[in-house]
Amino acid sequence: MSHGSDDFTAKSLKGGIVEKIFDMARRQCGITFSVVFPRTDGWGHIDLRDAEQKTDFCRVIRQSKEGVKHCKMCHVLMSVAACSQGLTEQKCHAGATILVQPIEEGGEGGMAILTSCAFRHDEKAAAWKFVKQRGKQLGLEEEELKKAFLQLPDLDDARTHCLTEILPLAIAAIRELGQRMELENKLKECRASRGKLSAGEHLKQEFADVAENHDKSEGMPDIASMRGKKTPILIKVVCSMVRRRPQIPYTVEELATAARMTPNYFSSIFHKHTGQCFMDYLTDQRIERAQKLLADPSLNVSEVASMCGYDDPGYFTRRFKRKTGMTPRAWREKKG
Repeated sequence: MSHGSDDFTAKSLKGGIVEKIFDMARRQCGITFSVVFPRTDGWGHIDLRDAEQKTDFCRVIRQSKEGVKHCKMCHVLMSVAACSQGLTEQKCHAGATILVQPIEEGGEGGMAILTSCAFRHDEKAAAWKFVKQRGKQLGLEEEELKKAFLQLPDLDDARTHCLTEILPLAIAAIRELGQRMELENKLKECRASRGKLSAGEHLKQEFADVAENHDKSEGMPDIASMRGKKTPILIKVVCSMVRRRPQIPYTVEELATAARMTPNYFSSIFHKHTGQCFMDYLTDQRIERAQKLLADPSLNVSEVASMCGYDDPGYFTRRFKRKTGMTPRAWREKKG
């Protein structure tokens, strides 16, 4: 889920299903989750735990700048390794046990969920020996460190099994959140593009793109010379543009002006070659896109309306029902 990872924040996780799943892991297993992910400017680390939920062990280890530095590097390395290995049980730089699950297995992004520190009961003595040595290297007080270490949860078989059941739920929720964030970004782009270029300017850009695919020596096709031909390039370009970008606020007047025609003449040749008036064709394309978007339960009707070129959800609902015989909500329930 590298897309939109720069927008991925603790705020985006709070208050939703992801936070509820994280809380379930804490209640059932005494373990908390954090998320490590790549950003364009480095690496991000999201930890939803409140201060009282964080283990004393991690707090003690991070008392030194060196401890903080190694914790961050350790989490990144474990996340990257998990992407090629799947769910793994790894040792952190301070000797504690951590379960690491990649968000997308087989990927190269490095995004993963990490559990908080724990220890294996049968490895407790050996683990403390390592932790004690590490504490000396970091300049930590041994008694305080040992007390914090003994408070770490025991990662026994029952607790491990519970975590392996919860982790896939957290991953699915984060993936869905990522997809929603991506759609929201596209929605913003759609709204922005609708405000930047008029329908006529879009049509001119479309013709410029067509011209690039023709021999430059031939020049741009003259619309007037297309009259009488079977399918004028104007009609092809307009239909293609509307199919790909039905959200643009098209008007016959703007399109006709861009094509150097009168609105009546544009409407006449459009109907002649498509069998529809332009606005009916536009409505068909918008409703067709709406039907596809309604399959995504993360989008509400208002968002679908906006992505299809309707600023008024009520008007969108009326147009959708006139075309399909059902409201958008009824369509979603039937198709879902």
